[in-house]
Amino acid sequence: MKVVDIRNVFEKRRIQLFYVDDDFIYYAEEKLQGELSNLYILEYNRDTRRERLVTNYTLEDSSFVQHIFAFEETILLVLENGSSSLWVVELDRRSGMELSRRKLNFTGRFYECKAIDANNIIFTAAPDEKSKGFFKQYKALTKCDTLAYIYDIEQDKKSFIRCPLISKVGCDSLFTVKTTEGNKLIILDPWGDEETKLYYFREQRWISADIRDNIWICDLDSALLELKNGKENLTVRCVASADIKGMVRYAAITDKKLYMKATHFKSGVEKICSYDFESKKIEALAELLPCEDNETYYVENRTGQTYKLTIDEDKTLVESMMSDFKGKYKTAFGKFVACIENRFIITSSDNKAIYIIDTKSGTENKYDCKCEIYGSTLVLY
Repeated sequence: MKVVDIRNVFEKRRIQLFYVDDDFIYYAEEKLQGELSNLYILEYNRDTRRERLVTNYTLEDSSFVQHIFAFEETILLVLENGSSSLWVVELDRRSGMELSRRKLNFTGRFYECKAIDANNIIFTAAPDEKSKGFFKQYKALTKCDTLAYIYDIEQDKKSFIRCPLISKVGCDSLFTVKTTEGNKLIILDPWGDEETKLYYFREQRWISADIRDNIWICDLDSALLELKNGKENLTVRCVASADIKGMVRYAAITDKKLYMKATHFKSGVEKICSYDFESKKIEALAELLPCEDNETYYVENRTGQTYKLTIDEDKTLVESMMSDFKGKYKTAFGKFVACIENRFIITSSDNKAIYIIDTKSGTENKYDCKCEIYGSTLVLY
């Protein structure tokens, strides 16, 4: 495990990490100066341990919220204040040079956004007072509460997405992954939350609708082209599906596998499964047996690794469901966050302190700060 301690750089500063690799850490800092808000994009060199200003902006409207996405060569900023317009700014990651800046107007008020790649941003809009009549008609036709748009930065073209699937699931349900067969788009399409799905199972004799969870996969470039061309049905393939008798929900994603929690309501059987992007096979990795009151399961959303936690007054036992790892930490150290390299347990105490427990040497270290985990790198700030 690599620990990058940059607390001295960020002491008494409020920053937002948005990109970490082996060489650099990128982050944003917003400072109020009078009535104006200044947004700084900064780079920390992990080798020289020096901070560099990439660029900065003065936001005349302090209500602007920034959404930041980093790619190999560029940084994308989406600036919005919940209205019917937003700004998209494209920056060169190294020089900080502004490559493009565009204002987009749309129907409704901003709801959410995600940069699908370095050139395409999908964002959604919800009804505002001016457009509520239009949204009512739209929902009657599509059963969707939000509109979706795709913006092509290179072509400077905003397109309305006619595919109801994208409008229904929203940006948080879209993931991209680079596989041996090219870039793929993963679309999570769950039916309601877990409690609602279970309720409908219990009432299924009165229900005729197709109550179903789906997880879809498709070629990213093809999907982007289809969305821009106004296609209503994407060319997708179903990875996993569960009707009213069960449930399949997203757990984690890596560059090789998609991890899911699959549940069969009648038997009560729950399993963590993985879908291999190369072999296209689903494998059951761990069965989640019923817990005692002081037991729970934890799935790391970075890796899909699943742990059983047995929480007693003094100690918490951590047992991996996918390896032979077992470790303990003092329950007073807070909530389990992660286990790195089957050795280091990371915990958080009310977001005020981070503990690192080395289960081999027995050392315990406390840090009064926040942390982010990227691969096997732990960033303290």
